[in-house]
Amino acid sequence: MTKIAFGFDFHDTIVNSSDSWDLAFIEFINNKFDLEKVKKRLKSKESRRLICNEYGLDYFDVQKAYRQFLVIKNKSILDLIGSIKKSALSAFLISNSSSERLIKDLNKVKLLNKFDRIYSSRDGLKPDFEYFERIISRHEIDILFYIGNDPNEDLIKHEKVISFIVKEKEVETMTCLLEFCQSNLKVSGTESIKQLLIKNKDFILKEYECLGYCFECSDKPYVVINDEYVDDENVEALLKKINKKNLKTI
Repeated sequence: MTKIAFGFDFHDTIVNSSDSWDLAFIEFINNKFDLEKVKKRLKSKESRRLICNEYGLDYFDVQKAYRQFLVIKNKSILDLIGSIKKSALSAFLISNSSSERLIKDLNKVKLLNKFDRIYSSRDGLKPDFEYFERIISRHEIDILFYIGNDPNEDLIKHEKVISFIVKEKEVETMTCLLEFCQSNLKVSGTESIKQLLIKNKDFILKEYECLGYCFECSDKPYVVINDEYVDDENVEALLKKINKKNLKTI
């Protein structure tokens, strides 16, 4: 039987971390012009500690304010994790954040015990192929659904990983992802999943290389399956290719 597992990004996928940092800095910076500059720097993932130093702010005070604003973005993610656990499947948290920050943030939103394993920056960095190869090998996974929000970090180019990139503020995105995953927790392999995703109009499938370019084109979640490019024009051709491949393996 195919061994399926789920991986989740944490910040800005499960919790509202970017909004929380913005709100935290608003507490300490009164000048609107400076605040807009800080927001842009935060969005580009500059060091928050460095920004605090430049503005004469106590980093630990800002961090404390950040954590006070931190909440779960979408309750549907909890339903998805619950469905995974009920199906006796594994759910991993795979983040590029430090373990110290992850533990504190998970405790804040009461999710620390929801995951079978927590991977942080000390274990490796996304989207490195070898890093995911180690995770997949360690847990003997056949298919890993990986759910994130950042096309730069959360598109995992590995033949056993199917990446879902969800837009930041779309409730419908997580709902349709939840429904899809609940309906397909037990499958025969990646080819079966490909066919199901291709037929499902709730998802947009794109090839790995172009995803960063067209990330904002739709409210639907993107799905990345290896290097296959899928759109309305070539969906039938890809289905035939998949079916032909399945016939060869029977």
